[in-house]
Amino acid sequence: MGARKVRREKFFADHPWCCFCGGQTLATTEDHVPARSIFDSRNWPEGYNFPACDRRNRLTRLDEVVIAMLSRIRNRDDLTTELQGLEMRHAMAGVQNNFPDAYEVMWLRPNEVRRFLKNCPARWRACAA
Repeated sequence: MGARKVRREKFFADHPWCCFCGGQTLATTEDHVPARSIFDSRNWPEGYNFPACDRRNRLTRLDEVVIAMLSRIRNRDDLTTELQGLEMRHAMAGVQNNFPDAYEVMWLRPNEVRRFLKNCPARWRACAA
């Protein structure tokens, strides 16, 4: 038996009940809080996994897509690696696929961009170019 399977079996033996259902439902999945998708390369701190039933774990799936995108929006200068840029585009695509109307209203129209650039500090104009 692989190490991952042994760890999972031990986790569910130690935590058999869904933390969201108040001990009413057996846990079948691990929920990661905060979501793994907000961390670079999905590397998140150990110990932030909770026992959950499949139904409750799925309830927050789309919320986590939005949170992943919002946590990755940065000034271009902060995108220090190609991987971070790729993960940000992946998160944005997740929101675009699951919430197309919300994604569309996030984009500024050309007139809004011109107004912003006209009124923003000079140091910001260099970043937007």
